[in-house]
Amino acid sequence: MTFIETIRIYNRRVYNINYHNLRFNKTIKDNFGVESKVNLRKHIFTEHLDNGLYKCRIIYNQEIISVEYHPYAFRTINSLKIVHSEIDYNYKYANRDELNLLFEQKQKADDIIIVKNELVTDSYYANIALFDGNNWYTPSRPLLEGTKRMKYLENGKLKRKDITVEDLKNFTKISLFNAMIPLGKIEISTKNIIF
Repeated sequence: MTFIETIRIYNRRVYNINYHNLRFNKTIKDNFGVESKVNLRKHIFTEHLDNGLYKCRIIYNQEIISVEYHPYAFRTINSLKIVHSEIDYNYKYANRDELNLLFEQKQKADDIIIVKNELVTDSYYANIALFDGNNWYTPSRPLLEGTKRMKYLENGKLKRKDITVEDLKNFTKISLFNAMIPLGKIEISTKNIIF
């Protein structure tokens, strides 16, 4: 099994590294039974990068296989399609074949919302949050516990909630966010969700 950790670098500054370390080390322990205390910051070198936004992609199994740097641009997302699945994606696997098959069901939408066990989880490439006019809520049971999601829950920007498809009508907008995309950067009206 191979896994990925995706880390935001902006103007050579590495973001959210403590949360990435937690997930990286937990993934190794859970999947290989090996106690890991790797500090990923020691494997990331930004001196050669220009200013701007980069995605640092760390590929690993029991140890780091490679560290890659790629310029990053935000995708345009205006609509989301509901897709039902029993997919298991508790860890950030390098193999995304199952997710890719779900993404192919998006039809004319730009991305998907994956519903598992009747509950809203994540989009194809991001955790989600829904705004009810007062607060941002994130699904209690996402496919993947994102590092930015952990941070937002810890600092109170997000609240956990079980959200069904029927509940979506109680929210005005949805935000897609992940290690690269801050909460609120990509927002879509819930009217643009295709059922």
